[in-house]
Amino acid sequence: MLVIDVSISRAKLIDTILIHRIQTGKDDNNVYRIEKPKGFENQLIKHMYSDGYLPLLKKALDIIILKN
Repeated sequence: MLVIDVSISRAKLIDTILIHRIQTGKDDNNVYRIEKPKGFENQLIKHMYSDGYLPLLKKALDIIILKN
């Protein structure tokens, strides 16, 4: 699970984003789900594990920002 903690000066936690791998596919292609914030559990994200966490985080943020 990818855990992103958002804070101010590492002193005040604002929020946490949790992205959970729910399916490991062939050729490094996986499926993820946003666990937190709530309300995005049905939005599935396809992501190549070898691409690293930043593209996965961007995909999750795009979903979160567009829905708000």
